[in-house]
Amino acid sequence: MAQPIGFVDVAKPSYACNPVFHARIKHIKIDVHFIPEKVLPKELDVRYISTEEQNADVPTKPLSEAWFEQLQNKLAVTLPPFSLRGIVRIS
Repeated sequence: MAQPIGFVDVAKPSYACNPVFHARIKHIKIDVHFIPEKVLPKELDVRYISTEEQNADVPTKPLSEAWFEQLQNKLAVTLPPFSLRGIVRIS
């Protein structure tokens, strides 16, 4: 079974899966040059991942509260329950 690998950039999966076009893109980073060697024997399944499915966006981009909560749930990040012990007095 092929290991799935995702890209946010729509063009990268096509570069990785097309060895003919791949020869003309020497300036692309090493990740795309390595991947065709694994795609052709079906070791990797290259697919596009939309921005909405990117869990890595939580720490790197400003997000709306609703979007943050959705990604927070995907990452299984929860706030621990808290309680105050005793009475807090401000003097």
